[in-house]
Amino acid sequence: LRRMNVLADKAMLAAFLDKSPVVEAKHIRLAMKDSQKSNKKNGAWAYVMGAFVVFLSVAGVAYWFMVGQPPQVSKDMSNVQKSALEAVRPAVAKLPIEPSQNSLERETKGDLLTQRLGAFKHWHKTTEKKYTIQLFSTKRDTDSKSVSRFLLKVKSSIGVEKVFVRRLGDNELGYIIYYRSFDYFSDAKKALENLPAAIRKFQPYIQAIPQ
Repeated sequence: LRRMNVLADKAMLAAFLDKSPVVEAKHIRLAMKDSQKSNKKNGAWAYVMGAFVVFLSVAGVAYWFMVGQPPQVSKDMSNVQKSALEAVRPAVAKLPIEPSQNSLERETKGDLLTQRLGAFKHWHKTTEKKYTIQLFSTKRDTDSKSVSRFLLKVKSSIGVEKVFVRRLGDNELGYIIYYRSFDYFSDAKKALENLPAAIRKFQPYIQAIPQ
């Protein structure tokens, strides 16, 4: 019924274009011919649309497999990275934390000054010799840092085993650093001449061991 209506409309349109007051047989044949062409075009268009829908479906499935399911290799690589981190952490945790150079220097200075102060007391009580060499002196009690620095310099050049530090009394504060003890002045003079230049620049001199 729908096709008949469409055919009648086309036949009347053909008669109108032909300026005919009635629908003739030739107008009906033109309408039928046009309807056959329309059916072929509609069939071809439907085929194209169907192929396009199939293409979209295939593309969607392929995209889901690529994005929705990550490859197994990525999981394996993440496991390897995690194992490597776990292997490194214990080694890092076991590394000893070394004290800084400044803290070591402070400890060495303090210990060295204390040691040589104690050594002076024993040396002064037990020595029976007459002469010694005064290497360094300061008249201020607050100069303990300069004394410690000088002791480090002496330690690196001639050693501190035969170096003694005396702390002055209440009336005259400060420190005096002595080097060795000698029976004869000539022996002390030779030792003075053999001192390194870094020590002799502080103008050491020979003196009698204090009583």
